[in-house]
Amino acid sequence: MSYGPFGGWEPAFYAVFARTSNPMVLLDDRRTIVDANDAIADLLGYSRAEMIGHSMLDFIPPDEHEHHRLAWAQLQAMGEQTVDRTLLRRDGRRVPVQYAGTYTDVPDHGPLGVYVAIEVRTAPEREEPARDGDGSLPPLTARESEVVGLVALGKTGTEIAADLSLSPETVRTHVRNAMAKTGTRTRAQLVATAFSERLIG
Repeated sequence: MSYGPFGGWEPAFYAVFARTSNPMVLLDDRRTIVDANDAIADLLGYSRAEMIGHSMLDFIPPDEHEHHRLAWAQLQAMGEQTVDRTLLRRDGRRVPVQYAGTYTDVPDHGPLGVYVAIEVRTAPEREEPARDGDGSLPPLTARESEVVGLVALGKTGTEIAADLSLSPETVRTHVRNAMAKTGTRTRAQLVATAFSERLIG
């Protein structure tokens, strides 16, 4: 099965979506999985084909369904959210994750929820970014965009430093600067926002 169910829409998005080691799903307004990458499928012990078309609730323990409903309502109202969640593997094992969610608009389809997961427990508050007069986020520098693109692919700071011939501290500075511009506190939030705001390509 190929990535990109929307006729080639946003090839850069799907290139990252397919290659990243960050677990990601796209959900429609009914919380049905429109697409899932290999990272989330591997994490939960399914194939992508087995996940696509199913409700996200099928992969969340029943005792957390109400929490997911409230979190989904928050995403619809605010356009973004970060929430701790437990996902349910095929073998019944629970996997604690933090999801950063945002919306991105898909031509001829409407808004889809973009969820990026990392395996942590604490969900820090998101700061409101300083937007320009037209409502857009401040642009990332070319280097910041390059670093964020590698973060989106699931690379560590050390790997990014080696790839770009930078020091790890310089990489951390670029990540911090990108987080400050986007009002994000975690790498998952940063990646979700970068997709939604078209900050990487």
